[in-house]
Amino acid sequence: MAIMGMLGAVIVACLAGGIRVWERARSFGRIEGSALIALEEMEGDLRNMIRFRAIPFKGTYNSMSFCNIIKYTSMGEIDAEDRMGAVKYLQPSTDAGLIKKEWIYTKAYPVDEPPDFAGDDILSSLKSLELSFYKEGGGGAAKGGIWTDYWNNKTNYPARVHIKLVCNREKDELLTIERTVLIPIRAFEGDK
Repeated sequence: MAIMGMLGAVIVACLAGGIRVWERARSFGRIEGSALIALEEMEGDLRNMIRFRAIPFKGTYNSMSFCNIIKYTSMGEIDAEDRMGAVKYLQPSTDAGLIKKEWIYTKAYPVDEPPDFAGDDILSSLKSLELSFYKEGGGGAAKGGIWTDYWNNKTNYPARVHIKLVCNREKDELLTIERTVLIPIRAFEGDK
């Protein structure tokens, strides 16, 4: 009888271990996929931003905002129309997630976001967001340019934006994904 009890305990332990391995295998890539989707969304918005001096490009180490085309639907309408507006990505505090805010350019809120506007959490597992902006002609070591963690220039845009996302996996595991985005409209500017 004792042998049967031990055999039953071994079978239960093997099944429990197998279930844990199965759950771990199924969850693999979930955080990576979410982070890559958020990064693709940020890159797409940066590549599609438009040059409009009333909405300057602003950036800090953990936020950036710029002019873009926003899909707008008024009350009761089904079809969305394209309107000029602003997009803002930020991490309001540590472990707060990546927030995306979009609003339409109006006389009431031409540059600043409307008050009490929460935005959408597009990456809840974010631990930290680090942004840096490449300034051409800064006299740095990189052939006439420098990287900076702050940008607020009404006439010029950064030539590149470096995005670093650090996400929480499980327990103390961290996932780091980095990408540098070339800003296409920068190539067409006459002012440097």
